[in-house]
Amino acid sequence: TRYISVTGVQTCALPILFEKTEGATSLKEHGWCQWYFGEEKLSELLKQEWLDYMKSIDLELQHAYVFFRIKRMKEYEAHVDTQVSNSFSIAMNWVIGYDPAEMIWFEMPSESPQHEYTSPTGKTYYTWDSKQLKEIERHIVGNKFTAVRVDIPHDILIADTPRLCIAVRTKKKFSTWESAVDHLGALIK
Repeated sequence: TRYISVTGVQTCALPILFEKTEGATSLKEHGWCQWYFGEEKLSELLKQEWLDYMKSIDLELQHAYVFFRIKRMKEYEAHVDTQVSNSFSIAMNWVIGYDPAEMIWFEMPSESPQHEYTSPTGKTYYTWDSKQLKEIERHIVGNKFTAVRVDIPHDILIADTPRLCIAVRTKKKFSTWESAVDHLGALIK
C-alpha cells in the first residue's frame, strides 16, 4: 500500500478558511496554483496548537504546501517529491471539501528522469511521462488526513471538481516507506 489513513491525528488544524493569495506561484494557463509555507510561516496556515500537537507525537513539520487544481486537470507527468537519495520525510495530505481525485503511484523506472527542476524552495524534483510508466496503485485521498508515499513517481488525476489540498512534510526522515509506516504506529487505521 502506498497510502495510510492516519486516523489517530487530530485534523482541525486550519485557523480560517484559506484565502491567502500573497506568495502564490502559479501557471494559470495550466490551471493550477500553489502556496509554500516554510517552517517559520506554518502558523499562518495551521493552528499553533496543532503544530505543537504534531511535535508532541514526533511528527514535527518542516513545511507545507497548499495546491489548487482546476477540475479535470491532467498533466501526465509523474514526479518524485524528494531527491532520489537514502531518506525522505513523511508526506501527509488532506483535501478541503469533496474530492474524488485519484492519486496514482508508479514503479520507479530504471531510466533517468525526463525532466529535473528546482522549486522556489531550492528542492530538486524529478519527473517522467506517466504514460510511459507502470502503474502500481491508485487511491482517492479525499478529505481524510492521509500519509502518502512520495519517494516513488506519483501523479494526481483530478476529477470533475476543483481540488484544494494541504500537503505537509515532517522534519523526521526515513530510509524506507515501511519504516515511516512503523513510525506512525497506532495513528494508522
